[in-house]
Amino acid sequence: MRGQAEKQLKRYPDALSTFDELIKSQSLAFSDKARYERAMILVEQEEWLKAREAFATLSEDNPLYSSALRFSQGLERMDQIPQKSPAVAGTLAAILPGAGHLYTERPRMPSYHSCSTVRYMGCHRTFQKQQLCRRRHCHVL
Repeated sequence: MRGQAEKQLKRYPDALSTFDELIKSQSLAFSDKARYERAMILVEQEEWLKAREAFATLSEDNPLYSSALRFSQGLERMDQIPQKSPAVAGTLAAILPGAGHLYTERPRMPSYHSCSTVRYMGCHRTFQKQQLCRRRHCHVL
């Protein structure tokens, strides 16, 4: 439990040390769970090669083995994933709301952001009309 708490608090060196202690313990159940958690920390730290090696240490009779195998196979392809530039995404979003999300291939998000931007602009325009009308003492929008 201590290692998981340290992991949640993102105190990764402490969590890795705790899981290493559990791995050295005599209990196979705790040891295998600690190996899996250790590998997951390495994934969070983006240390793909070390994570693959950690997943490979799990025994095949472990219930977490199939999950570890899938993770390990996915980590083999990490170098093939194209990286998107945050600077380009930010520039695109500044020019056209939602364009940064399209660039990063997250198509569901831009429609939400575009709609909220249009809604904001509409509300702002209505507010401006009301202010102008109040200055002129008219009652029609």
